[in-house]
Amino acid sequence: MKKVLLAGYYGHDNLGDEAIAEALTKELKRRGYEIIMLSGDKVTSAQIYGVETYDRGKLAEIKDAIEKCDFAILGGGSLIQDVTSSYSLWYYTGIINLCRMMRKKVFIAYQGIGPISKKSNEFITRISLNGSKTLWIRDEMSINALRESGVVKPNIVLSSDAAFMLKPPSREQVNILLAKCGIKKEEGRPLIGIAPRKWGSEDKAGVFARIADEMINRFNARVVFFAFHKDRDTKYINEICGRMTNRAHIISDRFLPSEVMGMMGAMDLNIGVRLHSLLFSAKMGVPLLGISYDPKIDGFLDMLGMSPVCDYNELSKEQVMPAVSWILKNSFPVEQMTQAVEMFEKTALQAMDGILLESELA
Repeated sequence: MKKVLLAGYYGHDNLGDEAIAEALTKELKRRGYEIIMLSGDKVTSAQIYGVETYDRGKLAEIKDAIEKCDFAILGGGSLIQDVTSSYSLWYYTGIINLCRMMRKKVFIAYQGIGPISKKSNEFITRISLNGSKTLWIRDEMSINALRESGVVKPNIVLSSDAAFMLKPPSREQVNILLAKCGIKKEEGRPLIGIAPRKWGSEDKAGVFARIADEMINRFNARVVFFAFHKDRDTKYINEICGRMTNRAHIISDRFLPSEVMGMMGAMDLNIGVRLHSLLFSAKMGVPLLGISYDPKIDGFLDMLGMSPVCDYNELSKEQVMPAVSWILKNSFPVEQMTQAVEMFEKTALQAMDGILLESELA
């Protein structure tokens, strides 16, 4: 049985990255491959996914993992960018080049690229990625970022996010999960999910609180906050709830990403800052409103034929509530979104086909 090394931002309690890990692990296992994973929490990742794990922060363990694998997949997320810091770009291009030094094939797939602001980082990206035969990239904005960085040698394929390969639990299982969180669907009371994040220096907790209160007061809604980063988002959500006059539900326990996807599928509307909250909602055919803090949000919504309800720095009750009101009172056009999601599922699986085919070539 061939061994595949998965490298990404796994094991850091970020539900979006864990969605990618779960999707890749399940799909590769389904196809008969054994998985090795680099993780920030190798004990937990091994327990959750049933894979062999190595510490992503220790060079010796990274080398051991590369040595044991037949090929590697640098899979998913916005890994090659310098917005958060240059370290992310240096780390992942370092993994790519280390694999090549050790004569192991490495495939860059399901990736969002950029923004890359520094010329030195563009150079590193160009040198690292031009050594690939094919790149599977998740959106047009990322493809443009690659071209602007001078990555022109590989065949660049428009793929999609690996999380589109995830399958949600059954409706019965979802209802059990919601019941554990004290949530039950009630006639005449819409369930509205919110997946916030703190971004930049502006304090938007009060704005989220006012939006949540307004939805409860105007529409008799039940508001459910989803923490996509267990520690940071949970802390921020508690701050939001502390400023509300009404009560809201919080889902912050360590559920599988596919389980959270299923729970978001039980909502009547989802409002998301987090990219994968929007992906989960789209995958489940639930109306969504995206708040943009990063070009990847705009890129994803554009692929659905949608635009953000507002930018994060312009977030206000006045910006969001008219859209909420319209969706709850009208029939949201989910057909276009559903068709797009079906295409994304197909392209995600086709990317896996392409990776595994190239892995067999000399």
